[in-house]
Amino acid sequence: MTRLKDLIFFVTRRCNLRCRTCFYAAEIDRPSSAGAELSLAEIEGVAASVGRLDSLLISGGEPFLRDDLADICAAFRRLCRIRSIHLPTNGLEPERIRSACAVILQRLPGVSLTLSLSLDGREAVHDRLKGTRGSFDRTVESVRTLSPLRRRFPGLNIYIITVVSRENLHDVQPLADWIAGNLDVDGHGPSPLRGRPRDPGLFPPSSEEWAQLAQTLLPYHRRWLERSGRSRLRIAAAFGRVRYLYGLYARVLAGGALPFPCPAGSEIAVLEPDGGVRLCELTPVVGNVRDCGLDLTAVLAGEEARQGRRAVRSCACTHACFLERGIRSHALSRARSLLGRPQPSHG
Repeated sequence: MTRLKDLIFFVTRRCNLRCRTCFYAAEIDRPSSAGAELSLAEIEGVAASVGRLDSLLISGGEPFLRDDLADICAAFRRLCRIRSIHLPTNGLEPERIRSACAVILQRLPGVSLTLSLSLDGREAVHDRLKGTRGSFDRTVESVRTLSPLRRRFPGLNIYIITVVSRENLHDVQPLADWIAGNLDVDGHGPSPLRGRPRDPGLFPPSSEEWAQLAQTLLPYHRRWLERSGRSRLRIAAAFGRVRYLYGLYARVLAGGALPFPCPAGSEIAVLEPDGGVRLCELTPVVGNVRDCGLDLTAVLAGEEARQGRRAVRSCACTHACFLERGIRSHALSRARSLLGRPQPSHG
């Protein structure tokens, strides 16, 4: 296997919402006695075993329900030399989120912190999908509470993410228009529903529906990029990646294969709150760091993980984290091939 580059860490199963779109619902709804969360000391042990990482992608549950979130980020910065942290949140607790982000940014200068807040439609649609009246207003308040931090900390990026199902498909473009005119953010990233949602009556859009939606969203992406202050060349490259990603979504939704092997378990892996390790969020646990002296690399080197990697190489899903890592690795592999350099092993 190649060097692990990205780690998705579900820091908690606790959540203050019961979103109908949640693919992690079975874990969130488990009894609280099932698998205690890794302590900070245990997390430091895991981080020490991994070595250098490019990115820490935090998940949950609601990550901001962990009081030691800043300490967790600091541990990975110190022990894995991470350059970027991605933090998703439902935005329900504006002041708690703002305070924790300020601490992270103060303690970790030079780290890029990308905060992704969830809006799945305009107010009525969003609240219906989240199952909580007022959740739209509280998420918007979180965005507006965070905005002043961007002037103090240039490493803070704020994005809106939207899970697209057939139920909110009609509202995604109007939401994109509303966000562009009302929120001080760096961009908006819709992606299709994946996995088995809490509400089994929800389904992702068809390939044709997604392709049609993508055509209405791409001009918004271009405007976000043009507002970023990047050079024309970087804007063109970033826009090309978004367009390619959207094309991959349509391809997968149509039942097609990816043009590259899935990097799950080789370049990106998942750590559960109780120490379980998965190759991706939708595959079975292949071991637990608590059974391996907190050594994550030992779990990934085990037979279950090796068999899993062989099985997932031909997988196809619409998970942006895995697709984007696969796109980067595929581009690097092609460059190596053109230069006649040996390819890394994915065993």
